[in-house]
Amino acid sequence: MRPPTVVTLTMNPAVDKSVRVDRVRSGDRLRCDRPSWDPDGGGVNVARVIQRLGGQAMALYPAGGPLGEVLGQLLDDEGVAHRRLPIDGWTRESFTVTERSTGLQYRVSMPGPRLGDRRRGPLRHRCRFRHRDVARHGALPHRGGRIAPSSEEGYFACPRSRMTHDATVIS
Repeated sequence: MRPPTVVTLTMNPAVDKSVRVDRVRSGDRLRCDRPSWDPDGGGVNVARVIQRLGGQAMALYPAGGPLGEVLGQLLDDEGVAHRRLPIDGWTRESFTVTERSTGLQYRVSMPGPRLGDRRRGPLRHRCRFRHRDVARHGALPHRGGRIAPSSEEGYFACPRSRMTHDATVIS
């Protein structure tokens, strides 16, 4: 496998569960089709699109718990190169209900995990290491998505100034 030309960093990835129902009515039990699951998050989606277009991308993302495992399996299923940065919290999930009769979508997005982790050291240090790796291969890093709202202020510490001179950031 060739080295990736774009490496994405998604700080708040998700597993997206989607279902379709005939109609959404308050108080009624909603009978749905079989659910589908998709990997989600800004940088994860960028890596997926690059892969579909025939490019080489790698998705880096913090993940934990059973949903973190599912996220990795979904990316494997799509053939997207990825690297999980282990965290203590569970990867978030989102849920979409599409009403067949109108095409309207109802989206629910859960909050992401707290990214502080005393036992493994700050994620920001692992992030810096990854960016050195990225620059060495001549890849373009991409920071995508939002930071988990419960994360410590300043925890997303992968600024352009910390990257080596030959890395270019696509934001």
